[in-house]
Amino acid sequence: MNSWCLIILCAVFLIITINGAVVLDRDDVEQQGLYKKSDHVTILTNKNFDKKVYGQKNAYLVQFYNSYCGHCRAFAPKFKSLAADIEHWANVVKLAVIDCSVEENNEICRQFEVMAYPSLRYLHENYVKGNAFVGDKFSSADTADKLKSQLIAKIQSEQTLGRLPLAPRLDIAAYASYAAVLSKVPSDIKYTFLVFENENSTAGSELALDISDYKNVIVRRVHENSELADIAGVTHFPGLVAVKSTLEPTPLTPKNPSSQNLLNAVNTFLKTKNYAFPERNSAVEDTLNNFISEQFAPEHSLIIWMLLVLSFPARKKLKEYLTELRDTLASRNQWSGNEVYENVIRLEVNHDPVYTSNSDYIGCKGSQPQYRGYTCGLWTLFHTLTVNAAQKPGLEGPRVLSAMHGYVKHFFGCTECSVHFQAMADKNRIFQIKENDKAVLWLWIAHNEVNLRLAGDVTEDPKYPKIQYPSVSNCPKCRLSRGAWNLPAVYEYLQRVYGAENIRDLRRARSAAAPQSPFSNLDIGMLSFLYMAG
Repeated sequence: MNSWCLIILCAVFLIITINGAVVLDRDDVEQQGLYKKSDHVTILTNKNFDKKVYGQKNAYLVQFYNSYCGHCRAFAPKFKSLAADIEHWANVVKLAVIDCSVEENNEICRQFEVMAYPSLRYLHENYVKGNAFVGDKFSSADTADKLKSQLIAKIQSEQTLGRLPLAPRLDIAAYASYAAVLSKVPSDIKYTFLVFENENSTAGSELALDISDYKNVIVRRVHENSELADIAGVTHFPGLVAVKSTLEPTPLTPKNPSSQNLLNAVNTFLKTKNYAFPERNSAVEDTLNNFISEQFAPEHSLIIWMLLVLSFPARKKLKEYLTELRDTLASRNQWSGNEVYENVIRLEVNHDPVYTSNSDYIGCKGSQPQYRGYTCGLWTLFHTLTVNAAQKPGLEGPRVLSAMHGYVKHFFGCTECSVHFQAMADKNRIFQIKENDKAVLWLWIAHNEVNLRLAGDVTEDPKYPKIQYPSVSNCPKCRLSRGAWNLPAVYEYLQRVYGAENIRDLRRARSAAAPQSPFSNLDIGMLSFLYMAG
């Protein structure tokens, strides 16, 4: 028996003696008042306000509101629209809300001298707590675009004071040549995107913030009446030109140079250059984050992470994080819940960013909050593990099934669900699976068995009906002439969809260059699966 198996057996025995779940942040709330976490805002309360707001590297635009206020209700859709639009500005500024109608939050609202609702306050980065510090007031503009313009102007103003060091430069200048621009950009920049506009335009600033997390590219604002505008041949404004580090320009101005179209033009251009776009959380990665932060007791983390590090096709930082977490947990026989929590936080800081964003289960987001999400991502994660384990030497696939069974049996939060799952696993002889390819197909068969049972059920997302997958349109070769399954073709399809080469984080959903998630039609609610199976 190799050392891997010994560690797994040791961890299984620890299940009997160790208790304590790891919860990353007990003060977070999913919903309060007019806002939900999925609205791309930080929900503040009296319990988490200090921790979330003070001493942060990013600024905050905080809305103090009263959920009974009619004006607040009318303003909420605009604030949510802005939050969704600028979610990728999070390294610069985040949007947050606090409901002053909640009695426990009254002290915070009084501290910030809130006299009317909604009240918007801008809190700069590294903000400190104090009686005199109540933030800079914002007007509640009547449209999301006006509020965005107001926020951009504030960021520009803050930069003149030497603040927001993590923000891209938003100042505008006149240049006489491409060389003059590039002489002032860092040496690692491969492409500089020049936005020619007037001083009052926000298009260049918005583009700079939209791609502020892109590596090796940068945006510079250029006066539309500068000499360089004539050299570049820009006649329509705002104009857009990409300049390579070798001073080679490429005109990119779209016919309708709106902010969104400028972003699309940049993304399309970079795609032609095989640019490595910023990694976004996929449904699989969101689920993995949930596993660590909410689901696992310490001893079970040891079991699963052994498999994840071996089988999960993770990004480099996530892989390094999982590996060190595995090694840390393997270094001792017993851990308390607090000790594991401290290690998780420490390693997340050391490997930051581990999870690139809080992206609300991209690829598994349901049409309504009650659909899909974590449970869909959980199923997708299990598929991903079995497929990628099958590509490694040894019998890793059956081990994944065994670990999955152990997780559900000992640690899944719903006892009745766990009982039903174990009955289904026994009926389908999960422990008699001895080959990698059969482990992959075992999950696929269970997937379709449950889809058939739950089609039309109240748990089904009407936008993503449960089908016998893959559909004929997605995989014509997967079915024989009379509708029977062509198992070799199905196996090949699963390898293609869930294999490492196809596990990619989604780019901006609103970008013209963004691909559609390959998992969008694989709608299995794992909770429903566990409850109904058997």
